[in-house]
Amino acid sequence: LSVTGGLSADINAALDAALADSGRRVSIINGTINDQGEIVPQEPGRFTPEIYEVLESDYENLSDLSYVGEAWIKPIAWVGDKTYEMRSAVQTDESFAELMNLEMVAGSFFTRSDVENRRAVVVMSDLAGQMLYGSPEEALGQSFSVAARTGVVPFTIVGLYRAVSDFERETYGIGDFIFPE
Repeated sequence: LSVTGGLSADINAALDAALADSGRRVSIINGTINDQGEIVPQEPGRFTPEIYEVLESDYENLSDLSYVGEAWIKPIAWVGDKTYEMRSAVQTDESFAELMNLEMVAGSFFTRSDVENRRAVVVMSDLAGQMLYGSPEEALGQSFSVAARTGVVPFTIVGLYRAVSDFERETYGIGDFIFPE
């Protein structure tokens, strides 16, 4: 998807149709469709501020907008001397929890300040918190390490949300581990 003063006519028509009904979630991906009809994401998949501006200004029925992408970490978490493989990890912005109607069971979602200041915080599902620490309440405030581009980085758990269905997780990109973009 490239923006040069607006979106293509096909994208405009699709968004207008999708946004006609109130309360719909619309996913836009930066990618191509292969011969089998599958979406192949293009990397990097980040939306630029200009794309956000076009979407916000050109579509009056678009009420919420949140970036979601695959997390830039290796899907391995170290808790003490134990290693865990993450089922799903995404990176997003501070508006994601509200947009996806995530129910926080402990702590809170990360903030705009966390995103802007690149704080090493994470929100996870209550099931992930239970698996790693015994309960969501015990997980809150704990730290675990992940392999990032800059080496092994500790992240502090600032919130836990009630786990969603596999369908929601896979369709809407709601990772068990949610990192600031």
